[in-house]
Amino acid sequence: MDKIVIRTDKAPIPTGPFNQAIRVGNLVFTSGQAGRNRETGKMVTSVSDDATKLVFKKIGDRYFLSQIWTSARGQGLQVPPSSLEKELKAANSGFAGGEKTVIVALR
Repeated sequence: MDKIVIRTDKAPIPTGPFNQAIRVGNLVFTSGQAGRNRETGKMVTSVSDDATKLVFKKIGDRYFLSQIWTSARGQGLQVPPSSLEKELKAANSGFAGGEKTVIVALR
């Protein structure tokens, strides 16, 4: 299968040796972005209350979507764990690093 690099001028230019996305067959792999304002290029340092928030659980070196919060609902929607998440959680139950929570705010 061919690997296709996807680029757009509607998103910040990645810093470092990264691509905005890669397409292989019918799969698209996207990269994360720093919280940078597209127009000014400056880092965004605060999050408004009306931002959508994604809550991820980190188990080992993998992240799993756990909750989705929107200001319109005022409450979080719980995402059921996948079979892989359950499997890794069981395997890492004695892991010293344990399970961590990461929150990402979207505007």
